[in-house]
This record gives sequence, structure tokens and C-alpha cells, in this order.
Amino acid sequence: MSLVHLTKEGIEKIIPHREPILLVDEVAIDPDNCKADAIFNLETRLHLFAGHFPNSPVLPGIYTVEAMSQAAAVMFLHLNPSFINHTFFFGSIDNVSFRRTILPDDGKVLIHVKIVHQRISSQNAAVKLYGTAQVGQDELASEATFIGIGVII
Repeated sequence: MSLVHLTKEGIEKIIPHREPILLVDEVAIDPDNCKADAIFNLETRLHLFAGHFPNSPVLPGIYTVEAMSQAAAVMFLHLNPSFINHTFFFGSIDNVSFRRTILPDDGKVLIHVKIVHQRISSQNAAVKLYGTAQVGQDELASEATFIGIGVII
């Protein structure tokens, strides 16, 4: 199967996030390998830097973890359309490392997520994922292992 490419319009059909908290602008899903790549465009979100060290602005690291979770939710729900009416929340966030600050002029953050394990029943899903955020020439900015829990609200 080939890659599935979603723009913001397609992403908004899958997850409930909207501006200003919708962080992923594009998602490319590799269904055969249960992984996805996403673009988090900083150029349209400079407001995220405001007040976070005003004289030397950096992106609060937690935004990269949120972008990983959004890319993961888009991927999982695309691969498992029977769960489209579920909302995904963090069940846990483990082994988070922030390795490089992200600056306003970095432009874009490339998010990579991969399903490590999943437990699916007819009504609920728990998905363990590994994600990274990279900037520049493949510089690792952050990484995390996290669990997404899908529930009907």
C-alpha cells in the first residue's frame, strides 16, 4: 500500500483539534509500517513563542509532544476507521527527552510517530507509540514514548 497524504482539511475530518491548538499541518501515513510523518509549521504559529523567554524565544517543548500525539491520533484513526467517533487522550507520557531548543527561525518541525503496541477491543483502544521531533538537517529536538487512550465522550 502506498503513503496516504493528508492536508489540514483532511486532518480536521479525523481529529477534533482546531486552531490555535491544531499543530500538525500535513500528515503522511505509511499503513504498511504503522508509522506517520507530519509537518508542524512554526512560521504560522509564532504566537507560541510569545512570552517564553522574551529576549531569547524558544518553543515550549511540550508543544512537540502534543504535535506527536496529534499525528499519532490521525494515523491511528485513519488506519482504524471504526474508532472515528472516539476521542484520544494521553494515558501516559514516558521517557521524554528535550535535546535541542526549537527557535522561531527553525521554520518547520518534522514529526515522526510509530505504533509500538496496540490493544483494541470493540469499544476502546490503547495505543503505545514512539515519537520524535526534528528540525534542521535531521537534528533531534525531542522524543517520547506515550500511550493514547481512545474513548467515546
